[in-house]
Amino acid sequence: MSGGTVGAGRARRIGILGGTFDPIHRGHLALAEAAERRCRLDWIYFVPAPRPMHKTPPVAAYADRYAMTALALAGRRRWSPLAVPAAAERPTYSVEQVAWIARRHPRARLYFILGADAMVEVRTWRQYRKLLAACDFVVAPRAEFGLEAVRAALPRELVGKVTGEGFRLGKRQVFWLPNFRDPAGSRQLRRRLASGRPGGAEAPIPAPVTAYLLRSGLYRS
Repeated sequence: MSGGTVGAGRARRIGILGGTFDPIHRGHLALAEAAERRCRLDWIYFVPAPRPMHKTPPVAAYADRYAMTALALAGRRRWSPLAVPAAAERPTYSVEQVAWIARRHPRARLYFILGADAMVEVRTWRQYRKLLAACDFVVAPRAEFGLEAVRAALPRELVGKVTGEGFRLGKRQVFWLPNFRDPAGSRQLRRRLASGRPGGAEAPIPAPVTAYLLRSGLYRS
């Protein structure tokens, strides 16, 4: 089922985890696992961003970041990388990615997985209201952004009362991951790799990705 039809029968719950993945690390995988448990997801797509609009341009090329993502997900039965159309030609936007996946899986319920630091900026994203109406959101806390900060950053008329660990967002839902702690950060990892210290078995980067980095020399100063 890698990248193809998730399945027939009942409506599936599909998670979408986008990012630069520069490089992908165990923090990304931990976030996917937390979202999978919280929302009982049937499938998770990891979508490497070709040219992210709200971040510093990636260090590694798109092809390398996609390859590293595929290596990190090897052996995961319900996770797969996904290349969106026009990945190499122009910037792509979250609203387009969600719409494209919705067309591929018209009966599925979609769950957009992200950190609170990204969610508080969603009103600066392209066609953000269309995005907010298209999927549910699974949001991980960050040190500087908690649940109330996320609620305050969203359109007031859409935000409903807190229901358990989350809140209504128009006809959609925000699912909060209160106990999630990101164990790694890509910027710090790139500095570590530049110094030639990829780490051992307990390193924040999955072993197949570390091997790829050693072969390719990515991030070495």
